[in-house]
Amino acid sequence: MAPDRFRQAVVGRAFTIAVTAEGAAVGWGDNSLGALGNGAGTRQRGPVAVTLPKGVDVTWLSAKWGTVYALGSDGQVYAWGDNGFGQLADGTTDPSPTPVPVAMPVGAKIVDVDAGYWHALALSSAGEVYAWGDNSCGQLGFGATDEEDGPVAIQVGGSQTVTRVSGGGMHSLALTRSGSVYAWGDNSYGQLGDGTTHASTKPVAVRLPDLAVFVQVAALANASLALTADGRVFAWGDNAFGQLGDGTTVGRPLPVQALLPSRLKICEISGGSVHALGLDADGGLRTWGHCHAGQRGVSVLGDRSVPVQVGTPAGTAFAHVSAGFAHSAGVSTEGRLLSWGADWAGQLAGEMLPVRPGPTTVPDASVKDATVLPLGPRAVAAGSARPRVEEPSRWVYVGREVKTAVS
Repeated sequence: MAPDRFRQAVVGRAFTIAVTAEGAAVGWGDNSLGALGNGAGTRQRGPVAVTLPKGVDVTWLSAKWGTVYALGSDGQVYAWGDNGFGQLADGTTDPSPTPVPVAMPVGAKIVDVDAGYWHALALSSAGEVYAWGDNSCGQLGFGATDEEDGPVAIQVGGSQTVTRVSGGGMHSLALTRSGSVYAWGDNSYGQLGDGTTHASTKPVAVRLPDLAVFVQVAALANASLALTADGRVFAWGDNAFGQLGDGTTVGRPLPVQALLPSRLKICEISGGSVHALGLDADGGLRTWGHCHAGQRGVSVLGDRSVPVQVGTPAGTAFAHVSAGFAHSAGVSTEGRLLSWGADWAGQLAGEMLPVRPGPTTVPDASVKDATVLPLGPRAVAAGSARPRVEEPSRWVYVGREVKTAVS
């Protein structure tokens, strides 16, 4: 049987959720806090079904660390996995191994949802922004650092209409219809892009270059990216691993342009913890930043402060890519799912290997098995539980450093 087809890919720390074009959602990898959404807590090397309500497809899916968010075809936002900071918005801090509905404000038609590490953002059809979860650095954006049990409304740029949102480690980004970018939350590394390192509990304008029209934003753990309509990438914040792509490892409190070939047009960006991916107009892949486990898709491990081209299987052109903690994934124009990087929890599917440095198609057998599971959505996501001291893992993200831990 030919492998099934996919539509979207988002990745986090050590699990992957894939959704076929037919609407079946499955996951594999780490499941210690229920991130696979199948009602269990055991690690999976092959696909298991996410138990979404019967008849519900997913129009968008997001995950960055341990919580997964799905926008259902019924207009409901669903969440599952880690809940240590109330990011499931169910009134508890207990993890959930199955999807639970997020109680959005009455009348709000949600069209986009994006996961931060321990908080989340949602966008309504009217351009209204809502946030919930961890607020220790003001990343919810309502003017205080108080905890909230459920989604709260945020005022971004006065009367401007927001078109995209993105959550990072402890900061958030929003793109407006006019092309302005706003940021709020932690600013220890300059990730708010306002020229300071002062945190803000309310959205502040990023000081972007004049005459550039921006169409996408993407938050890393402690850095930020923005994409222009003409295919240029700007970045700011932490740069210890070269994740800003400007040829240095110097942190930047103001946006700098990533060093891409002059005629290359990037059409999509994705920010992992400390590495980034850029998809060009021809379906080619450029990566930069940290690479301790092959997450940049190259065989030589090590950091790169300038975007480099990644070799892909012959005939493969990407339609969508996503960067996570220590692995990455992408969907080809033919709908094939490819993944690369760390595989300590089986998050790449198939035969478990410590590291898979280049893009590899998810084995046909795994995809074939996935198509017979009774599910709902249509996307691909990867993430994992937030690190705990007792959690066995090979790499643990601590602040701006990736430290090796005993497995």
